[in-house]
Amino acid sequence: MQARTITETVSGSVAANERASFRKLLDKLESSDVLVVTKLDRLGRNAMDVRATVDALASMGVRVHCLALGGVDLTSEADREAILSALAHGATVSSLPAKYKISRATVINIRTAGAAVASI
Repeated sequence: MQARTITETVSGSVAANERASFRKLLDKLESSDVLVVTKLDRLGRNAMDVRATVDALASMGVRVHCLALGGVDLTSEADREAILSALAHGATVSSLPAKYKISRATVINIRTAGAAVASI
């Protein structure tokens, strides 16, 4: 499996599908790919936009993991519903349950050791 890195600097206040670099990324994604984002705002400007983006990616067969939420798989029905529901009701990432949080440094260390994203 080849890792590809896409860097985007456009504000999270712009809908994901309105960002040129995100649209290019969508063109390159294939079924069974795993998209890892640093924060939820890379997927949309609000909970509804994030949900629509995750649903669209899931329908393509792409799994979506968010590092700010501990690498949780947003395409996993149970995790996605719990997180998006909490965020829609005003929760912040820092107020989510501990099982959804892990530091970026920890994720990097685990990945460097060879663990798959899905195992984090």
